[in-house]
Amino acid sequence: MLPVYFSLYFVKARIDSPYKRRQKAKGREGKAMARLWQAKQAKEKAIINNLPRALFDSFVENKKHMITKLSHASFFVSDQEKAYDFYVNKLGFKVHTDATMDNGFRWLTVTPPEQPELEVILFPATDAMNGYDEEVRNALKLLLDKGVMGAGVLYTPDCYATYEELKAKGVQFKGEPKEQFYGIEAIVTDGCGNWFSMTQPK
Repeated sequence: MLPVYFSLYFVKARIDSPYKRRQKAKGREGKAMARLWQAKQAKEKAIINNLPRALFDSFVENKKHMITKLSHASFFVSDQEKAYDFYVNKLGFKVHTDATMDNGFRWLTVTPPEQPELEVILFPATDAMNGYDEEVRNALKLLLDKGVMGAGVLYTPDCYATYEELKAKGVQFKGEPKEQFYGIEAIVTDGCGNWFSMTQPK
């Protein structure tokens, strides 16, 4: 029986060997595929993780295309000549552009003494050549006549001294400087329909 046993074992081994080799091969192939899949996932994860940084870097590189500052602001005025006198002769603004267009419209811009990069357009609200229709011009005139156009805040390092200086020049104020939670403030009007908070910040 011994020889028969060894013969059967040999036959079985011959039959089992290809199967085991295939199984081992499949195992190695499966591990290789698993490694490839893991590598792919890691690569995709790295791309996703790095995407915000890439977008940020792209933004920094192209920031020259973004809006970086305010270059012009419009003050609607009822009278350009009076506005010129107020902003230039009384407040000390500098004339940047004073030009008359082909249709007769006057393009007048001024800049604050220490802010030359900001052009303030003294825009004639009632001028027939300003691009607005009659209904809009009349609405703007009504607001300016009532003096309710709050144009903004004028900075000053010394509100009391500036108040006295401008008052001596004939500038109209709605009251004397007052202490506020944000600084010292006086309300000033330009005589052309606008009022400002003239403020010395805390």
